[in-house]
Amino acid sequence: MWFSDKIEILEKPLGIPYSRDDEGSHSYENLRENPGALDLIPELRKARALHEFVKDLNSHPSIFQSFGCEKWINFGYSHPRVPPEYSFHSGSYVDIAFADLNACRSQQSLLELIDTYRLYGSKCIEHNMVQVMFNMRPTVNFHWGNWWTLEFWNYGLGRTEQEAEHWWAEGVRCFKQFLMERSTVLVY
Repeated sequence: MWFSDKIEILEKPLGIPYSRDDEGSHSYENLRENPGALDLIPELRKARALHEFVKDLNSHPSIFQSFGCEKWINFGYSHPRVPPEYSFHSGSYVDIAFADLNACRSQQSLLELIDTYRLYGSKCIEHNMVQVMFNMRPTVNFHWGNWWTLEFWNYGLGRTEQEAEHWWAEGVRCFKQFLMERSTVLVY
């Protein structure tokens, strides 16, 4: 697994709830309180691994929750560290925080989560066909106050669309497994 060394701290806050009117997107749903809304989110209907990830992340055994996601595939990807024949690039991001938002009032708990995952992920997938990067952004809600949200960006690379999708799904499954294991050892 290839991790980006940089963690970008975004300035523009994510406002919760948010509303989207375009056809390929969906407004905010609190999936911990309304798990039935999973099937209404277009991004989740198109990608089984992302659906399972978001479902498990928002389940009550999990200490995490999600606030948004997106999924795509591109052709023509190039990067100096990637052989040119690996031009398919399947990607997604998911906005994540602890279910107890008090654990995210500062960046520290999310930075520790990232550091722990870097070690875990490099053992989970030992090649560079999966690329991961993290961003953090301030998040606001009138009733819940302010906290930090972690953006998990996951990419699969391949010579074909199917290969890129396969490695993308492996990256999603690895991070899901990590977060669910953290849910059994961490209490926030």
